[in-house]
Amino acid sequence: MSLVMRRNTLQWLLVGVLALIPGMTTAQSGIVVLDTPCRLVDTRGDGERTGIVTVGTPRFFDLNVAGLSTGQGGDTECTGLPGPGGGTDWVVNITVTGFSANGALKVWGSDGGEPSTSIINYSAGHSPSVANGAIVKGCRHECVFFGDIRVRALGSPTHVIIDVVGYLPN
Repeated sequence: MSLVMRRNTLQWLLVGVLALIPGMTTAQSGIVVLDTPCRLVDTRGDGERTGIVTVGTPRFFDLNVAGLSTGQGGDTECTGLPGPGGGTDWVVNITVTGFSANGALKVWGSDGGEPSTSIINYSAGHSPSVANGAIVKGCRHECVFFGDIRVRALGSPTHVIIDVVGYLPN
């Protein structure tokens, strides 16, 4: 490995480490990391948007401050989240639990097209839970009415837990 390649690798490693420091924003990454991750979605909880995510039926959720009061089963208090309005990509940890067979979960911005690939795959052999970290594109237009993101379970119903770690304002 050349000296230039090593330097570039170290720079990106440093950007990644800085992006994990709460309250830190790096010019290179643009990621705003929350002081404490916010559990904005927990379909095992109480609320109008809770209950197991059934196969094939999309469910929408808010990952901004609107998610604190929309009955998604998550936290009702959290600091550092942006307001509704769109244009934000989300740094999240997504967990699926309560499934009994093979399945997958797709996640996408509610005003965009459904992706062809899943963000997380699960099977009865993985029980009780499977988690995956990701950067998810949020809604870009009319997010107030349709939620910020949509999720769809494939193959097997599952509960979904979404912890917001940070965001990338656009």
